[in-house]
Amino acid sequence: MNPNYFQIAATKTTEPQAIELLMELKQLAQELSASEMKFPERINANKARRSEKPTKLSRSDAALLKNLEQDMIDLEHQLCEDFSKMDTLSEIIWSLYNGFTEDINNSNKMLKHYHPDDLPLGEEMIGLKLKLNDTMASFLKLYPNET
Repeated sequence: MNPNYFQIAATKTTEPQAIELLMELKQLAQELSASEMKFPERINANKARRSEKPTKLSRSDAALLKNLEQDMIDLEHQLCEDFSKMDTLSEIIWSLYNGFTEDINNSNKMLKHYHPDDLPLGEEMIGLKLKLNDTMASFLKLYPNET
């Protein structure tokens, strides 16, 4: 989750409590993002403890991953533009909340594919996602139609 989304939402209000909650959401998104960046390294560290080699991608898979990463960057840029054009911060948070709820469902389904040693890492990631999602839900209860 791009923390900038919450910064953009904060530009849509002058309500101090809403801005404070949005900055809390931004902080949670930063924590999640940092954890996501370290995730492959942590998985490879677990593999090393098990005397397994780190994941090595074929050239075609590495190219595909690079393309997917660029698609993600492009999508985040487009979402920032789209969110900037929205009239209310609630529109932004509702959009993020709905999409993120689906992401959490998909992440939960993937846990069955984790190595038992890596399962706590996956559960930790889901925990961070749930905390962010729950905080968005709390925000939306307070500001369901904030303009």
